[in-house]
Amino acid sequence: MIKVRIRKSLNENISPNEKVIAYHRSKKRFDKFDMAFADKDSHSGVGLFFAEDRRDAGHHSRGKYLYKVELTLRNGEQWKQDQEIPDDITYQYDTTFDGRKMYKMLDAADIEIINIIHAYTGKIIK
Repeated sequence: MIKVRIRKSLNENISPNEKVIAYHRSKKRFDKFDMAFADKDSHSGVGLFFAEDRRDAGHHSRGKYLYKVELTLRNGEQWKQDQEIPDDITYQYDTTFDGRKMYKMLDAADIEIINIIHAYTGKIIK
């Protein structure tokens, strides 16, 4: 049996290998994302979490470092709570009530840091 995955959110297709700008907030400063540090206790499952809108980036952490990143969306599906993730999936997405996207990345190789910003002052650190 072949499963067909439809990757649509609000009737918008997500193209394979699409690049998107997103944000991640952390209490720690680092130069590279690493799955070893992914939140294993999150109610949303293991992954590195990002928001399309920087205002949503503090959802999982209230740290002082705001990471502006480029995500490569290779093979994804809509977020499904408490469901096993197929091995070929590299990210999941969901949409907030007002249409902004949230991403759970499952492969750190698909995350490139553009800037590190001080979340309280807005000053670019790196």
